[in-house]
Amino acid sequence: MFYLDSAMIIVVVIGILAARKALKRRRRLRENRLAAELRKRLEREYLEHDREFGQNLACLIIQLRLARRLRSIKPDQSAAALDQATSLALLCLNDIRSQVSLRQARAE
Repeated sequence: MFYLDSAMIIVVVIGILAARKALKRRRRLRENRLAAELRKRLEREYLEHDREFGQNLACLIIQLRLARRLRSIKPDQSAAALDQATSLALLCLNDIRSQVSLRQARAE
């Protein structure tokens, strides 16, 4: 009778250990999956931001080239193009600052 009880206890302990191991494995897999999803989401956000930033820089270059061409023949339009370029540059700078702040906050 003593051996049967000891055998049952061993089986129960082995079952508990196996269940704990399986639970740890499921938790680890879930954490890995969540981390991968977070990486993908952040990558999408960064790519979208970079695309918008690139478009703004392209517009800025166009405005500056226009201002250069208009400088001698239409100074008023040249000044307006420079004002637009300045506004766009400030918008880009503020956008970069907010993105840096957001990334720093996420890192903490």
